[in-house]
Amino acid sequence: ATRARRSWFVAGTLAVLFALAYTVGWFLGPRPDAVLHQSAGGGDEVVFSMLDFLGADVDRSSIRGYEPYRGVEPWFAVDRQGLQCFMIIDRSGPMVDGANCVPPGVGLFADIGTLHLSREDPGASLPDGSIIRFHHRGDSVDVFVYPASKAD
Repeated sequence: ATRARRSWFVAGTLAVLFALAYTVGWFLGPRPDAVLHQSAGGGDEVVFSMLDFLGADVDRSSIRGYEPYRGVEPWFAVDRQGLQCFMIIDRSGPMVDGANCVPPGVGLFADIGTLHLSREDPGASLPDGSIIRFHHRGDSVDVFVYPASKAD
């Protein structure tokens, strides 16, 4: 009976420690600078032309756009081979940056530099070499800004 109690005690202690570690990690982990939600409607001619430029053979019914961030737009699609594709479109060019296609289950993200930010955006004054990472989360996109250190 003591061995059974000890086993339950160890299992309970491990569960509590796991929950505590998860909670601490959640509080101390990186927080996105912005969360972009899916926007209504599918792609338009600019999105289709960017996909054609990339050579992506996508199912057009899978195309989803997200709220713009600092003048650029994240877009998601699934190609005919089942790869999940993610790209960032700058309509002022128009140009595409940070395009990636990965198998399902692999983290999907795209990075862009400050070159592609809207110059009208007052928040666009990031130092040269800064990176903005867009993490695709399904119904939303998490945005992380990594400013470059300024030269002394």
